[in-house]
Amino acid sequence: SDKIIAGRLFKAQTRVYQYCYDGKGMTKAAERAAELYLSGPDTAKFINSQYDVVAGYLMQTDTTKAMENLDVLKPFWHKMNEKQKSLYYSSSLLLNQSKGFHQSESLIEEYLNEIQTPSNIKWLSVAKAYYLSGNHDKAQSSLQKYDLYEGLHNAAYFWDSGLIYEALGRNSEAAKSYRK
Repeated sequence: SDKIIAGRLFKAQTRVYQYCYDGKGMTKAAERAAELYLSGPDTAKFINSQYDVVAGYLMQTDTTKAMENLDVLKPFWHKMNEKQKSLYYSSSLLLNQSKGFHQSESLIEEYLNEIQTPSNIKWLSVAKAYYLSGNHDKAQSSLQKYDLYEGLHNAAYFWDSGLIYEALGRNSEAAKSYRK
């Protein structure tokens, strides 16, 4: 339908703003795409665009709006595929971290029990959550799974791996991570 086609255009615009680190532009385009997909109706595309809205607000460090928009997805839980559910958990962990909450291992365990396909889990989010909860061994194990399933080594990875190695007393590995 025309709404779905228009939604795709706003989705493309969302990506452009995301790559330019323009959180406001990203959020505005993603909100419009989500609105069009919902009325289209295309529930799967709506869910994905709604995650873009959450990411846009996180980029702007507006955790209140990010949480409000994540909550919009709760009624769609039964329609989500495993990757979409993984994004929900990963976003929840990230929101808890950004608000300074210590991670509840029960949320992490719920995440790992719900998502059956290891490659669908956002392992860096899990590693950071375990680190913040003080479970450094599980953080390091999750970091290894990140290497196995995702493997994109960006600034966040090197910083988080440095923190984890430092907490484990593996200072030379921590120093290597921080230098990258």
